[in-house]
Amino acid sequence: CKALIKEMARGSTPLVYNTLTFRLTIGKNPDLTSVSENFSFPEPYFKRAADSPDEPTGNRTLTGFSFIYVEYFTNIYSWSDSNPVYNDSALITLIALKANTDDIDDLDTVDPPIKTFKQFDLYSNAICLYWDRFASDTAGGAWSKQGVVNDGDACLS
Repeated sequence: CKALIKEMARGSTPLVYNTLTFRLTIGKNPDLTSVSENFSFPEPYFKRAADSPDEPTGNRTLTGFSFIYVEYFTNIYSWSDSNPVYNDSALITLIALKANTDDIDDLDTVDPPIKTFKQFDLYSNAICLYWDRFASDTAGGAWSKQGVVNDGDACLS
C-alpha cells in the first residue's frame, strides 16, 4: 500500500481495490477532512495548504496526508473469544499517515476526535470497538471499548 501511495499525485482520486473479503481504498491529500463519507478527520489538524509537500523541507515542515482504509466483508477476528455476538457488524481499518507514508507522531493529541462509521445510523445500542493487538494473555489481540465512543452519529476515537 505504502509504495502505491508514494507514487500517487497529491489530491488525486483515491485508488479502490475490491476483493471477495475486503475493499481497500488508499489516497493522498493535504485535506483529509472530506475525502470519504464513511469517516472524517477533524479540522484544523487534518487540513493543510493545497500545496503542502509530501516530504518536509527546511521552510515547510508540515506535510500533506495519506490514508489506508479497509472495509471487511467478513469478520477476520471471528476466532477471538472477545468477539461480540451480534448478527450485524461492520469492521474497518483506517490508518492516517503523512503524505510520504511515515507515521503521524502525535495522533493522541488530535481534538476533536476522528469519526468512523459515518455512513451508518448508529443508535445508542451500537457498540464501537477497536482491535487491541497488544492485549495481554491473548493469541493475537482482543476487542476493546477503551478510548472509543458512540456519539449517535459515528464512532469517535
